[in-house]
Amino acid sequence: MTRPIGAAAPSSSLPTRNAFHLTRKCFHCLSGLLYALLARNLPHSTWRALSLSLVALVFLTEFSRLRHPAGPLNALVLSSFRPFMRHHETHQLSGMLYYTLGVALCTLLYSRTTACLAILCLSVLDPIAALIGVAFEPHLPELRLRNGKSLAAFIVAAFAAILVVFTALCFNEWTTLPTVDALSLAVVMGVLASFTELLVPSPQIILGWKSFPFGIDDNLFIPLVAGAVCEYLLTLREHQVELSPLLLYKLHSS
Repeated sequence: MTRPIGAAAPSSSLPTRNAFHLTRKCFHCLSGLLYALLARNLPHSTWRALSLSLVALVFLTEFSRLRHPAGPLNALVLSSFRPFMRHHETHQLSGMLYYTLGVALCTLLYSRTTACLAILCLSVLDPIAALIGVAFEPHLPELRLRNGKSLAAFIVAAFAAILVVFTALCFNEWTTLPTVDALSLAVVMGVLASFTELLVPSPQIILGWKSFPFGIDDNLFIPLVAGAVCEYLLTLREHQVELSPLLLYKLHSS
């Protein structure tokens, strides 16, 4: 039987946490890059208001659809975002709420440069960690922790985060940060952000509370930890960095 237009796909047809789910990984990465570009190029007050508005919109949508799981709003969300959603998100908060909240808190708590770097960390680290974890699970099960995270994913994701942060720091508009300090900052941010991803637990996984609606989500904690480290180190050394408007590319030389 053909499913009515606008009706939600059966939850059993959605990928689980252990699937490659490339569309979700690409959406995660591109969303983070877009947020970082907006944080870099919009006036800080404008981006702050926009990011908070986005959190409010996602929050209201999530709680409204979960209050009536069989209602039209949940059907619309599941149908519209089906390529990016997981099986458990049909009855639990989606990762988008934690993602947008993490981005907004970075904007509120940290300088523009720090917020951009922390969001870039989030955009690459989480999807790469998930991909590597799924890929290595059949071959190196001994590297998997009790919370389902992989040590192989930790290493590769840390390297990816280091690379993207160091690239952004190198393609700056201007800076007082020496190259060696830029590399040190990138390494500390990448390793600690990846360590956060490795350790952040979930009540659904650790305690087996399958229907528990809230999670302790790495999309929230990765940018906050990376941002806190970055802000502290830049302030400690009294360095300033103005990132390129394109973040990972510079159109002209100074």
